[in-house]
Parts: sequence; structure tokens; C-alpha cells
Amino acid sequence: MRLSVIRAKNYRPKQANEFAQQRHQQKNKHITLTAEIMGYIREKLKEYWSPEQIVGRLELDKKVKISAETAYRSVWATGRLI
Repeated sequence: MRLSVIRAKNYRPKQANEFAQQRHQQKNKHITLTAEIMGYIREKLKEYWSPEQIVGRLELDKKVKISAETAYRSVWATGRLI
């Protein structure tokens, strides 16, 4: 008997819905970058850190989780590095 058939017999729609709601609530929320974080990103970019290095250090030091793309976009939004 296939595993998918075995699982289908034990499907619990209410439990599946609860799991889906939990996953939805746990997803990352929009983070507003403060002036302090923006300054930190600019400083490290001027020191030739990669966005990945900056983001990794932010997670360790400041407990902020952002993507490398967000770090780049936030600084280059004006079209130049400030």
C-alpha cells in the first residue's frame, strides 16, 4: 500500500487547518529599518563587507533578521550610497 493512501485515511482537516494557521502566524513580518540599522549597514558597506556578512552580523549583534537584498535596497533606495 502506498504511503499517500495510508496518509489519506488518517487525514484530519481540522488539524491541518490549525497547522496552516500556525505557519501563517509564524512567517516573517515586515521590519522597519531604524536609522541605527541603516547607519550600521552603510558603515559596513563602506568597509567592503558583503550584504551577507552584514546581515549575519546584524542577527548576532542586534537580533534583527533581514535579507541581504533588503539591506542593499534600503541603502541604495536613493540611487547612491549615503
